[in-house]
Amino acid sequence: SPFEGMSNRNGIAMSGCPEKYDAGVLYKEGDTVTVNNSIFRCKGWPNSGHCSQVGYKPLETTSTPDSWKTAWDFIGNCNSYEKLDVVNAAVAQSGFRSKVAVAELVW
Repeated sequence: SPFEGMSNRNGIAMSGCPEKYDAGVLYKEGDTVTVNNSIFRCKGWPNSGHCSQVGYKPLETTSTPDSWKTAWDFIGNCNSYEKLDVVNAAVAQSGFRSKVAVAELVW
């Protein structure tokens, strides 16, 4: 990938979306995962202790609805971030310096 080793403004690798959430992984503060094409980041301590616990999977509603929000922050959608990464990389490679900041891109 031409974006190997690069990250977008939220720290997501530009080569693709983060790995899918896996209940068997011990997540720590700052880890990112994908669930249903959405990207989530594990919150800082002390909330990060919940990121690997049953019932705190992002978007999980089977045990206690919205309990996942205690442990995870929603930071975007995989498709929109991948498209934004391509645009940002092209601008960066052109050497063009823009003072315009894109707050959010939704496709």
